[in-house]
Amino acid sequence: MLLNLLIDESVDFRLTSFLPNQLCQWTVIVTESPGMTDLEVLNLAHSTKSILLTEDSDFGEWVFVHKAETSGIIFLRYRPEEIKRIGNTLRQVLHEKQDSLYKKYVVLTPDKIRIRTL
Repeated sequence: MLLNLLIDESVDFRLTSFLPNQLCQWTVIVTESPGMTDLEVLNLAHSTKSILLTEDSDFGEWVFVHKAETSGIIFLRYRPEEIKRIGNTLRQVLHEKQDSLYKKYVVLTPDKIRIRTL
């Protein structure tokens, strides 16, 4: 089964080159529906059973404080010069965790992976 990802506008588009085509399919907000609010993005991800890939920390507040429904979130934290390292970490997590990423809040840095069940 392919992993469904919804890529938020905040994500550097270069990171799509690190996504394993054989494991996932994705939709990019900036090309499909630019300008959506955070809540609209969360609702779209949930309705399409997609894991949201984002660099926007506000989604954590939506999920943990406001209890917004989600299929899962992968939050990327890195400095611009670490793009290759975060891309490799993302690829590794997608390969190793695959379907177990659904209903999780994942924080990725180039050196650390934190996973919290939603």
